[in-house]
Amino acid sequence: METIRIRHIPKCVDIAMVVLLAAGFGVHLEAITSGQISAVIAEAAVFAVFITGVILALTVKTKIQFGEDSGIQCRWLFLRWKIDLEKLQTVTYTVSSYRTRGGGTSYIFLLRFYEDCKHPEKAGRLKEHLEQRVAEDCIREKYDRVQLMKLYRYIEKQYPEKAKGNE
Repeated sequence: METIRIRHIPKCVDIAMVVLLAAGFGVHLEAITSGQISAVIAEAAVFAVFITGVILALTVKTKIQFGEDSGIQCRWLFLRWKIDLEKLQTVTYTVSSYRTRGGGTSYIFLLRFYEDCKHPEKAGRLKEHLEQRVAEDCIREKYDRVQLMKLYRYIEKQYPEKAKGNE
């Protein structure tokens, strides 16, 4: 069984952080209007949980195990999920870049898992953030330093009819 670790944050964690941020603003407004010490303590607790979540999102990597059966086991902190290769129709990958708010450029390697090609919006995803040098290597089709490419190569070897390559 092979194991790789990537910087991938599950979508539900992103959603939870947005909800927590909205709750924090609500508690903050309550603390301002009421002036009670309990509201201030609640505000500090929500803020502490939010900061902890940000730190975890920046430091914890997703662990991906594959190679024993048709399943890919994924784990981020205490969240676990499985991708069943037998149920998939197609697997593709993409290297892309986008501008960040600070003016820099961020690069990602995106692996998509399609169970139903008629509904591409429902595709499963694993995303690895890349450094600039690694992204430049990908443009030259050198994927040696991309961890998710190891998973794609495994899928390509075991299920060549499902591995469709770069989209």
